[in-house]
Amino acid sequence: MKISQMKGCLMHKIKAILFDIGGTLVKTEPMHETFKRILKAKGIDLPPEKITIALEKTKKELDIKKMPELRQDFWLKFNLIALENLGIKYDILSLAKAIDKEWWDYAKISLYPEALTVLHKLKEKHLKIGIVTNSFQIDMEKGLSKLNLRGLFDVEVNIDSAGKAKPAKEIFMFAVRKLCLQLSEVLFVGDEIETDYKGALNAGLQAMLIDRENKANKHIKKMRNLQEILLLDV
Repeated sequence: MKISQMKGCLMHKIKAILFDIGGTLVKTEPMHETFKRILKAKGIDLPPEKITIALEKTKKELDIKKMPELRQDFWLKFNLIALENLGIKYDILSLAKAIDKEWWDYAKISLYPEALTVLHKLKEKHLKIGIVTNSFQIDMEKGLSKLNLRGLFDVEVNIDSAGKAKPAKEIFMFAVRKLCLQLSEVLFVGDEIETDYKGALNAGLQAMLIDRENKANKHIKKMRNLQEILLLDV
């Protein structure tokens, strides 16, 4: 996107930029890979294809929209259903708890190459930065700690703090209130069209999609790389 086009994307001067985490700032491995790694450490070695099928089936049986309602019990229930779908019958409650407790010890995550530089440069421009994530407090903290990002953001909003999950407008509005800004003064950047982009717009924020593979509709305001944020007229 050209600089002139980038400047034209924003309706109002922005004072803060909020980010999604996974797929936006952070590269995450497929869920089945972490799941397989943990199971193998527990002496259960299964083909990745079998785990993938079981997890996809579990996602259909346990709607992610139940996360705010179930809170941290969501992942325990998810793990139990997944283990049942894998045909594991022995001591699955203990195993489900272990998967939840040890997830971040086995999960492989990394920042996108440009992410840290962009975040620091935005702070140098005296913009507030924050995250809005469909994670629970404990998972958000462990992930940020693993990436040495604790203390960098002006606001960190998750399901526990807001009581809602994206795309619900309340979670976006909660973050903006914590920043003491108007909705129109905040830009949200995420990689999911429905959850991030449309969710933020419906809440009254400005929004841009990070679309690294350039797959989204041309009518959506998007960027291929986080560095393009620095071209915005902010």
